[in-house]
Amino acid sequence: MKTVIKPMLLTFFLMISMISCNNEDTFIEPYGENDTEGVGSVEDDENNTEDSNNTDDRTEIFIDSGSSTTVQSAIDDLSGDGIITVTGWVTIDLNITIPSGILLRVNNGGGFNIKSGSTLTLQGPVNAGLYKIFDSTVNFVNGSVSEVKSEWFGTDDIAVNFALLSAVTIPVKITNNITVSSVILMSDNQTLRMYDATIFPVSPVTGGAVIKNREASNSNISIEGGYINGESLTDVAYDAILFENVDNALIKDLTCYKVHIRSSHDTGNITLNHCTYSTVQNFKSYDTWKAGIYIRYGHHNQILDSEMKGCHDSGIALVNSHDSIIDGNYVDNCGTSNASNIASGAERIIVTNNISVNSLGDVNGNGITMGHAGFPSTDATCSNNIIVNNTAKGIFLQAGNNMIVKNNIVINNGIDNNGTNSGGIANYSKSNLIEGNYVIGNRLGISLHNGSFNMVIKNNSILSSIIYGIRNDGVNTTVQNNSLGNTTNIFNNPEKNSIANLTFSNNNEMPPVFPVDYSFISDLNLTDFQNEILRKLLKF
Repeated sequence: MKTVIKPMLLTFFLMISMISCNNEDTFIEPYGENDTEGVGSVEDDENNTEDSNNTDDRTEIFIDSGSSTTVQSAIDDLSGDGIITVTGWVTIDLNITIPSGILLRVNNGGGFNIKSGSTLTLQGPVNAGLYKIFDSTVNFVNGSVSEVKSEWFGTDDIAVNFALLSAVTIPVKITNNITVSSVILMSDNQTLRMYDATIFPVSPVTGGAVIKNREASNSNISIEGGYINGESLTDVAYDAILFENVDNALIKDLTCYKVHIRSSHDTGNITLNHCTYSTVQNFKSYDTWKAGIYIRYGHHNQILDSEMKGCHDSGIALVNSHDSIIDGNYVDNCGTSNASNIASGAERIIVTNNISVNSLGDVNGNGITMGHAGFPSTDATCSNNIIVNNTAKGIFLQAGNNMIVKNNIVINNGIDNNGTNSGGIANYSKSNLIEGNYVIGNRLGISLHNGSFNMVIKNNSILSSIIYGIRNDGVNTTVQNNSLGNTTNIFNNPEKNSIANLTFSNNNEMPPVFPVDYSFISDLNLTDFQNEILRKLLKF
């Protein structure tokens, strides 16, 4: 007997079954391995919701065992339109395609055992809950399902890799927490959705990262949501995310917690090497050993609206990734390895709308560093940032020319540091513009180190500096239209002949105010979050 339930007979079939059979007899007797048209009982599972229509009244065939031949027979009987419900494990020993007109339902306890050299191709929708239904890769045709659930392949890194290989360009979703011991690999045009799921790496993570790109170069890879928790690990060398030579990557809404990256080279929770047009957005990194985000080489990358706290190295480090943007981030208590909260060394970079506070390094415990030896930040912009309570310098213009430092709030930096240039804004480069900043309550207000040349300092409020408002060791310096209220408003170093070619004009000089008056902050157009941070740090 062929077990086919047609909609016109379904009600009658159920009525007769209820009248004439006990509970054990209500299931149609299944075909076994020796009958290629095997059928089995129907199991109702509340998780059977994927891409299904619960009111589907098409003909339905049930399979609880068999092989590719069994499945093909069911497809033929349905003439390519209907429902196949799998209640047991079926062996795929020949290539087979389930066409788009057939809904595949797989109950909990059912699935497919894919033999080596055989392929199961799914052109239509799949209905299954969060349980294993495939023991190896299959081929999902684009448009067959809206998401491929990693749980269909198991509950570890192998399962996620099987899902990604099977999905090709269909998004893969991890719903439940998983433990991984080897790297998860992503290819072109793939999306991994984790949302509320957590990945727990175990020692050692084979492959050097939790998630990497699969090929030597890739494009259009996305990671959405989720958590990576390395709290139970120590002395492990790996990145959370490592993308190399990837174009148009997107990492969004991911959180990493205590991912301990103890390696001899520069790396981060997220490391992008030679990547272009890639974005990290709303990423959170807490208590990691290396950097929160580390981008090296490439161009036109973005770090947006992210939060880094307690990174041993910089919260954000961007080296030689030109034409990139660091915007809207909050970085706090990073740099115990003597690094800056935000460190950027790239041409035409834009660092704007960030909050950088409490950097912990000594000599280099800066809020923001612009430029490094060999990696200048020429033609870069640092604007509209809030930079408070950093150990060494608020903003450090270390290398690069033609930088613009504008409209920043720079308060209480370098207070207990004896470095020559510790304080609000320190400059080691040439032809930069420092304009429209609030530089208040720092050890030094603005310090122009030996080698500074053609610097313009104008329209700033430089007030309540502990030592000097402006320390000038540079040449060809212009200081004009500033509000200056410091014990010593400007110190021109006679050893550097800094008085030579100094233009000092139209500055409003006033007595210093101690303790520092922060009331001006209330008049600024700040967000509620910015106001909250400043009031908490400055206690006013």
